[in-house]
This record gives sequence, C-alpha cells and structure tokens, in this order.
Amino acid sequence: GTWREAMALLDDIKDRALSILPDFCLALAVLVIGFCIINKIARWVNARLQKMPAQKLVTKKDDPKSHPHAPAVSKTSSLEKVTETLDPTLVNFAVSTISFILKLLLLLCVFSMISVDVTTFLCIAGVLGLVVGLAITSSLTNLVGGLMLLLFRPFVEGDLIRVLGFLGKVDKVHMFSTLLKTLDNKTIFIPNGLLIKDSIINYSMHPTIRIDVEIAIDHSADLDLAQKVLLDAAKGVPRILEEKKPVVLMSDLDYLGVELKVRCWTKSKDQIIARFELREALVLALAQAGVPLARYFS
Repeated sequence: GTWREAMALLDDIKDRALSILPDFCLALAVLVIGFCIINKIARWVNARLQKMPAQKLVTKKDDPKSHPHAPAVSKTSSLEKVTETLDPTLVNFAVSTISFILKLLLLLCVFSMISVDVTTFLCIAGVLGLVVGLAITSSLTNLVGGLMLLLFRPFVEGDLIRVLGFLGKVDKVHMFSTLLKTLDNKTIFIPNGLLIKDSIINYSMHPTIRIDVEIAIDHSADLDLAQKVLLDAAKGVPRILEEKKPVVLMSDLDYLGVELKVRCWTKSKDQIIARFELREALVLALAQAGVPLARYFS
C-alpha cells in the first residue's frame, strides 16, 4: 500500500509538472527576452540623454576692446547661456532608475504568467518587508542618499574624492551605491547611505589645487641656501603653475632637523603625478647643491 501511494504521488507530481511546463518555458523566454529589451532600452535612453543639450547661465566678462568709449578701469559682466550636455552623474542615475523599474514590472508580469497571484505575492512581500525591516530601511536610506547626491552634487563622475578613508575617482553613481575607482585600479562599492553621512573631500571641484611637500634638512645645513635651492627646483617642475609662485616655509624644528614645507599650485587633474615629480625634483636639487638632509625624517 505504501509503495502504491508513493508511486501515485510521484505520478501526480509529474502530471502537475507537465501541466505547468509550457507556461514555465514561456515565462522563462519572456524573462530572458524582456531583460534583453530592457537593456537595449537603457542603452538607448543613455545615448539620448548624453546627447540632450542642457543650458546654464554663466557670467561673462565683457572685453574692454569691444567698448572703446568705456573707461579703461570699468569692468562689466553679463549673463550668457551656455549649452552643454547633461551631467554624466544625472544620466547614469536616471538610466539605472528606469532599468530598475522596468525589470520590477517584468518580474511581476512573469509571476502572473506562471499562475502566481501577484496580489498574494505583494502581500507576502509586504509581510517579508516587515520581517526584514532593517534591510529595507537600509535600502531606503541608500536610495535617499542617491537622491541627495543627485540634488546637492558634491561630486560628479571623474572627480577625485576621499570618503570613508578611501581615495579614488568617482566611476558611477547608481540608485543605491556609488562606484569609486582607486588609484591602483580597484573598484569600491560604497552604499549611498554611508556616503552622505561622511565628510567628502573633493580634490577636483576647482581647476587648480595647492600641493604641499615636506623636506627635512640637517641642522648644519644653510637654511637660506636650502630655501633658494628648493624654490628654484619647484619652479622648474613642468606641472607647477607659473602664475602662482611657489613658497618655501620653515614648518617645524626638532632634534632631527629643520622641516621645510614647499607649497605649489598645479592643475587639479595633475595633482597626483605633480606631487611625485615635485618631491623628486626637490631631493635631487638638494643633493646637487650639497645640502644635507635630516638623518631621520619626522
């Protein structure tokens, strides 16, 4: 009797599986094709948004030569509309949002095709949402964080930033997370909720930035000579801006030696390599001038 009941149960399972197999295959095909279509739609929207013009008002200084009757000391300015493309951060956020909504609707459609009651599914999802409320709260926090990043714009794609102890360039800004690419080509996924709670240092917001390099020289070294050598060496570094002259200051004095700080300005995009070039030029210049370095660096 037990054997016959087991066989009957297996036959019943087989019949049920065969009965839902066509619907399941159709739903699977719709899911695969739907994801391909959504990805194509996302790429199309991304391409359209990248080409969409955006206008902003900028202050334009009038050329004195264009006003021959105006006094030489007067300076006038006017507002001018400048046409640019949409910000990449805004484009990626919009594309990822559209893709997420379309995929969610596709999943609901697929569930209905395999005789899964969508209403029941939503009720179950609501109950599970209460159970995993902490996780949902975290997701909502990340979503709100993404909206705040989009609204306040503390950085855009390509900016060099330091946040949560990480230094890198902003690669992508998504709905729930931001991708940060470090200088050694590692990718860090940072939840937007954590991002907006931490202090963000943006090294690329302004076109130029100051870099400081400390060099410690021995107590027996000629201070005036060392400052002159460092100043001349800093001026000879190609990526150091000439319009903002370098400065050499004595920043510290201890039993190890005298610490000199060289302050220079460079373009924000060149700040990483400029710092290395500047440090190398300073050390080589001191060595050629016979200025002894401190035995131990502070």
